[in-house]
Amino acid sequence: MDVTQGAAETPDAQHPGKMTVGLHQEYLTAKTREVVTGIAQVRTSVVTENEEISVPVSREFVEVDRVVVDDREVDEVPAPYWDGDTFVVPVVEEEIVVVKRLVVREEVRVTRHRRTKNVVVDGEVRRQRVDVVQVDPHHHVRTEIPIDTRFTREPGINSGSSGD
Repeated sequence: MDVTQGAAETPDAQHPGKMTVGLHQEYLTAKTREVVTGIAQVRTSVVTENEEISVPVSREFVEVDRVVVDDREVDEVPAPYWDGDTFVVPVVEEEIVVVKRLVVREEVRVTRHRRTKNVVVDGEVRRQRVDVVQVDPHHHVRTEIPIDTRFTREPGINSGSSGD
């Protein structure tokens, strides 16, 4: 289009002998629109795998030692007490003498120990798998895109199971 066409020259009333020329200008604008170029179908499936982990298991047990002590005469039965990790239970007996007296004959020392060992357990775990299929607008399969949902975990931590 010629922008000079239709430009009218008109005499300027305020300034005799001068002409006023009207100028025109075009502007360019751009717009976008969405167009469907393809369709993707997403399928999920569950894969079951066998997994082994090592679990530390502790067990407590006691060790009982009978320790003979020098005869100590006491007026009453001594109370049990702790000596570090060992629970000491005084054992008394009565002796027949002209005078009855209470004598500690031995002490029972109970010591608690702990042992830890690794026990291997196994079981089935599940994870989801996603398959994405790209389809063109005419519903013809274009590309199948496999996606693996595995991820790195710290050893010994169970991630639980995903829902279906």
